[in-house]
Amino acid sequence: MNRKNGLPADLMAHLLEHFTEESVLGFQQAVAEKGMAEVARSLSYEAEYMASRDEFYEGYMAATQKVDPEDVYYAGPYPSKIVTFK
Repeated sequence: MNRKNGLPADLMAHLLEHFTEESVLGFQQAVAEKGMAEVARSLSYEAEYMASRDEFYEGYMAATQKVDPEDVYYAGPYPSKIVTFK
């Protein structure tokens, strides 16, 4: 693996060589949490501009809550198992 062109599979192999699976999973979950928070902010912003507050809106908001790490209804952490690229 070259420092400048490592693929996800190369990076995972390196991490798993030097850290426990539990540590790598915790790292992946921390990265995913940041991404999920970004997604939730984007979805919440979109919801503000929905024309009506109907059943679709309610379902949309419920789904948004499931992916928002800061929401009490968060369904994470994600990923639930270590992600490999085999």
